[in-house]
Amino acid sequence: MSDTPELPRVVLRDREDEDVHALRSLQALVLAHPVAAQALFSALVTEGRAFADTAAGRKWKERLSRSALLHRARLVFEIGTLWMLDDEPLGPLPSAYVDAVFMSASSGRMEAVMNRIFRETLADGETDSA
Repeated sequence: MSDTPELPRVVLRDREDEDVHALRSLQALVLAHPVAAQALFSALVTEGRAFADTAAGRKWKERLSRSALLHRARLVFEIGTLWMLDDEPLGPLPSAYVDAVFMSASSGRMEAVMNRIFRETLADGETDSA
């Protein structure tokens, strides 16, 4: 018997609408409170790194680094937070947020991008109120 605990098993069911709603809510929170979201994320990263420096943490880090599920979960998290949270932020506002604003403002398609955001925001509002 191994002294390393089994990885948790995740049983997935079809709940796409709920998942999309949860990810959109996460996006809205990160956009509405970018400084607080970054502070929370930084605190979690610090805690995780401190745990990874322990004997138990090193074992988990090794096992989790090989996990395909964890790599996919990280991608979902990064998409869900619009890639705005940095493990080592350069300032109080996530750099991805500032990058997105200036890239949109400097593109030749700024009006089209803003129209799309506006249309999708209206469509989301209509869906949420139904």
